[in-house]
Amino acid sequence: SEYRRLKPAFRDVIKDITARMGAGFCVYLEKEVNTLADWNEYCHYAAGLVGIGLSQLFSASGLEAESVAATTDLSNSMGLFLQKTNIIRDYLEDVNDSRHFWPREVWSQYAENIGDFRRPEAAAPAVACLNHLITDALRHVPDVIAYLSQLKNQSVFNFCAIPQVMAIATLARCYNNHNVFTGVVKIRKGEACSMMMQAVDLEKTMQIFRIRVLELGDKIAVTDPNGSVTLASVQNMLVLCHNCLHTSAMSKTPALKIDLPSIHLDHNDRAELYRLSIACRRQSSASVFSSKYVAWGLCLLAFSYQAWVSHAPAHR
Repeated sequence: SEYRRLKPAFRDVIKDITARMGAGFCVYLEKEVNTLADWNEYCHYAAGLVGIGLSQLFSASGLEAESVAATTDLSNSMGLFLQKTNIIRDYLEDVNDSRHFWPREVWSQYAENIGDFRRPEAAAPAVACLNHLITDALRHVPDVIAYLSQLKNQSVFNFCAIPQVMAIATLARCYNNHNVFTGVVKIRKGEACSMMMQAVDLEKTMQIFRIRVLELGDKIAVTDPNGSVTLASVQNMLVLCHNCLHTSAMSKTPALKIDLPSIHLDHNDRAELYRLSIACRRQSSASVFSSKYVAWGLCLLAFSYQAWVSHAPAHR
């Protein structure tokens, strides 16, 4: 068989990961996803272990450094982000087939029965629950960015980055969107192809993340029970995207002697940077600019803002 033709190191990884996945799925044949801890555990068995196994294969093959295999927490988060996205998006299909993967700890705050979200009169609590779960999924994004930042091989990067940009785009589309409970919310084929072609390095991937995070942030309602938590997550992701773009831009322009520092902002600073980013996005489409101008525009915006903050203490 093909398995027997693989190198022993590869076979050992596959054997270990599939055994652990099988044991985990056996647990959830009898156990429901009740708590957020259960949700994390189920997603670990379904996709987190896949991320860990792939990282081990990347390192064992020599395509990536041994340190990639050692970052099991980051690898696990890569899988959890994808799996949670699929579970959130597939609510209607799963409930109609009597499969329940949304954690009871969350949905029970908004309804007596998970199937109630399908009723038109339950639209408001349904969307609130949806946003709650999306906010939980977003906490994996910092790990996703950290994982992608360490990859060196082009094929490995493409393989890992494309599903992640699809996931953040899907969550941005699903957030605050009642259509999740009436049909299937999907990314258009044209959008998907565009992201697949763009997500070829960290800089372009972070640009996609930034655009989709801003799209999600635009939809946060002041009345949402978890809106403040979601907004804080959005602000943090924007700073992480900026810092990656800053690092990438500076590495490509060594002759330009301008010190554009990475940003470490407090809560008020993050809110202002988020506000400025939203304003810029509304005034011009990001597709009009080349990736280079988007990266440097973000860097200069953040640099100017940080300089203003440091010289205007009365405003803080």
